[in-house]
Amino acid sequence: NVTVTGTTQDSVSSFTEGTHYVFYRTVSQAGNKSEWSNPQQVNIDLGPTVATLSSAPSTKTQITANYTATTSISDIKSIKCYYGTTNDPATEVAATGNNCVFTNLSQDTTYYFKKCTTSNSDVTTCSDVSSKLTAGHTYPFNYNGTTGANGSVQTFTVPYTGTYKLEAYGAQGGTASNGAVTSTGGKGGYIYVTTSLTANTTLYVAVGGQGQQKYETGGTASYVSGGYNGGAQGGAKDGGRAGSGGGATTIARANGTIGNGLSASNTLIVAGGGGGGAVGTSATSSDYATPGDGGNSTPTVGAKLGVYNQTTDVSWNIATTNILLYGTATGGSGGGSVTETIGIGLGKGTPGWGGASYSSIAGATMQTGIKSNNGYAQITIETIN
Repeated sequence: NVTVTGTTQDSVSSFTEGTHYVFYRTVSQAGNKSEWSNPQQVNIDLGPTVATLSSAPSTKTQITANYTATTSISDIKSIKCYYGTTNDPATEVAATGNNCVFTNLSQDTTYYFKKCTTSNSDVTTCSDVSSKLTAGHTYPFNYNGTTGANGSVQTFTVPYTGTYKLEAYGAQGGTASNGAVTSTGGKGGYIYVTTSLTANTTLYVAVGGQGQQKYETGGTASYVSGGYNGGAQGGAKDGGRAGSGGGATTIARANGTIGNGLSASNTLIVAGGGGGGAVGTSATSSDYATPGDGGNSTPTVGAKLGVYNQTTDVSWNIATTNILLYGTATGGSGGGSVTETIGIGLGKGTPGWGGASYSSIAGATMQTGIKSNNGYAQITIETIN
């Protein structure tokens, strides 16, 4: 029923969407009623169903807003999408089917967006304003020790479920020099891989420390500690100088370092450290050699893995675990793949081998001899689900 008070007519709110026919008549205060009017056609358009966001995955430059389908009417006039960096998005783009695709965005930026649908009767409904961060944020990890030989494991909590680029650089081996000739420590390797990670997962990052130099004038060998995270010691005697191996840089699912808690199964990537240099007492180039760079999938020239069994010259001796001294100086090998032991060197002025890189994730890319000084790692968000 329609009630009339003076000249104002109340609206009828009980109608459903579609075409309706309305009859009306007037009723006096005395109760006298007029005849019913002729039917009046009324078309009710409540507008499209308000769109509901179901997902909005993002890359570094794009957000794809997926909405539930509009079902209330079939006569849709237009669908428009709006986005911006405030909660009142105003930049308009055409819809892609039932969804909104926002492109050419800035990375590591929060965007706000909504979807608006208009019927042929020019009734518009808009979704709630939603927001999403684009990918691209990078989390850096620097060496956190003080001497090259010390350091501690750092942690990373995955902020969003998505894909991440993991990058690691091994540390350089220690340089050895007697003033006349120099054996520069091998450079650390580089490795990267992209993988899927789940929000709130904890990863452990150990950044390798650079190897150091040891000088020993006595006839008994002495040693300098290797770089943090797997670098081997450098050993010297009789005036020789040796550099210790550079430490590896690791990103793992376990809290540990090379030789202390890490294994092939719980480690994601390893960037091998460079081998330590070594020189004897003379000023001739034959008294030293170039140590191996870190980063190959197998150790690089300069030492052997494990304990080297020298059979042609008995003047060598096993000084400590994984260290062999022959002649006046032996560079320590760089920390490397968790599937191998750290290396040893052999020979007068013999340098250490570069440590091997490793990945438990398929598709990793490795490069040899990239990083000087201490190691480094970074984790970059590539996509957000």
